[in-house]
Amino acid sequence: MQPAAAPSDGKPRPPAVSGWWRTLFPSLLGAGLTLLARSDPSLVEERYSQGVYPVLGGAISRSSRAWERIVPPAGLDAGRLSFAEATLLIGVLVLCFRGWRAIRAGPSAALRFALGAAGWLYVAFLLVWGLNHNREPLAARLQLRTGPAAPAELAELAAELGATLEMELGALEGSLDGHDVAQLAADAWASRLEEEPDLGWCTTPRVRAPLASRALTACGISGIFGPHTQECHVAAGLPAVDRGFVACHEIAHAQGWAREDEANFLAWRVTSRARSPALRISGLALALVHVHGALRRADPALQRDCALALGPSVVSLLEERARFWRSARVESAGRVATAVNDAYLRSQGQEGVASYGRMVDLLVAERRAR
Repeated sequence: MQPAAAPSDGKPRPPAVSGWWRTLFPSLLGAGLTLLARSDPSLVEERYSQGVYPVLGGAISRSSRAWERIVPPAGLDAGRLSFAEATLLIGVLVLCFRGWRAIRAGPSAALRFALGAAGWLYVAFLLVWGLNHNREPLAARLQLRTGPAAPAELAELAAELGATLEMELGALEGSLDGHDVAQLAADAWASRLEEEPDLGWCTTPRVRAPLASRALTACGISGIFGPHTQECHVAAGLPAVDRGFVACHEIAHAQGWAREDEANFLAWRVTSRARSPALRISGLALALVHVHGALRRADPALQRDCALALGPSVVSLLEERARFWRSARVESAGRVATAVNDAYLRSQGQEGVASYGRMVDLLVAERRAR
């Protein structure tokens, strides 16, 4: 290594900051922010989730309205290019161009570029939305005491949900199709926030079907939230029974509830109390699916008995939903997407994709609190 050249006056100069330290700084900053957030959820809750994030999210949401004047959404039946997709495409092109230049400069430059870009992207993710993964638990906010549920308790909950769903389907006028689910979900969340203002801040969420809807369903993904544009994406062409629950789940993310089990539970809390029969049926059906999944893991024989006791209209609805996902999901793409999502969720302190099903703990706790 060459020694630093001395200045013309003969006095030594302080060594320059290492290029590698500049490269690693954003990763170290992101790790530090994550460790700080995990060490003090109350600080995250007070300063970020209820302080910085609503202000920042509101500003980002206002900026995305301009995009809707260029490419207006077409409900949840047809995918249109969302602002999130457009910005991601531009970002990928810029990163590819910069990355190619770094590769041409040599392996060291390429590695430094990759590490630096990944670090800054992670810091941006944390500041824009990701710190919400470390806020105080929703159960504490709602004063729900979660704990293990016995198979018999799960069976009772499954029977209750199945009976209520059968009743709702019997009273339904017309079909589940033909509803503006995006607007119904936004209105239901607005009504819920009037009753429980602590659950969020956004009364005008942006719900749309993305252009990449077919790719999402091929991966087994029904919806995704774009924090950098505050857009709630619901894949176009989903079964009618899925749409309301998925829309309310993604809106829960926009409200700052990052954990998947909590977003699922809030989707249930909103849909089950909605005025719209389509939303109530959606919430009941998806909750029933999750409860049966938990019961199957706890007591397969008891779950089979509960499944055989379901009414014919409920069975028909769930079979139609299962047929859609069997035909839409591509097995290889689904495995990759699941692995990536599992790794992401674990990196944020969740229990991987299993965290989606943990909404059942909250459902049971809510039932116990009645």
